[in-house]
Amino acid sequence: MLHYLVLYLKNQNSQQLTKTEIMTNHLVGVVDDHVLFAQSLQGLINSFDGFDVAFMARNGNDLINKLSTTPRDPDIILLDINMPVMNGFETISWLNEHKPDIKTIALSMDDDEETIIQMLKAGSKGYLLKDIHPDTLHNALKEVVNKGHFYTDNVTSALLSGFSKRD
Repeated sequence: MLHYLVLYLKNQNSQQLTKTEIMTNHLVGVVDDHVLFAQSLQGLINSFDGFDVAFMARNGNDLINKLSTTPRDPDIILLDINMPVMNGFETISWLNEHKPDIKTIALSMDDDEETIIQMLKAGSKGYLLKDIHPDTLHNALKEVVNKGHFYTDNVTSALLSGFSKRD
C-alpha cells in the first residue's frame, strides 16, 4: 500500500501510471540514523526513473520492524554502517540470514580499506561514500539490479590493496 501511495504522490501532477509501470519500479530501503540525510536521499531516489523508496529506518532494529510490516521487500537496501542500536555489520548479518534476496549497498563516510573489505565480505553488493555525485548513486542502483554489484574506483583500489597485502 505504501508503495502505491508513494507512486501516487510522486506522480500526482503528471500522467497516470499504468499497472506495468507500478510493477517495474524497484523498491529501495534507506537505513541511516541521520534523518536529514535519509530524507534527502529519499527525495533523490524517488526522482530516479524506475526506483522508489519503500521506507526509511533509523538503524538495523528499526529495519527489521519495517520489513515485518511491509507488503513487499525492497530490492535494495542502502545501509549506513555507523548507527546506534544495531549497526551496519550486525544488520547485514541479519539480512543474510533472514532476507538473503535483498541486496545491500553500504553507504558511509568511512573510506578506510578495512571497513570496505569487511562490508563486502559480509555480503554488501557495493560500497558508496556519502559524498558521491547523485549520478553515481543512480548508476549504482541500476548496476546492482542488473549485474548484482557495483564497485567504484575507491572500492576497487581497496580490494586490490587488500589482496596485495596478503601476498
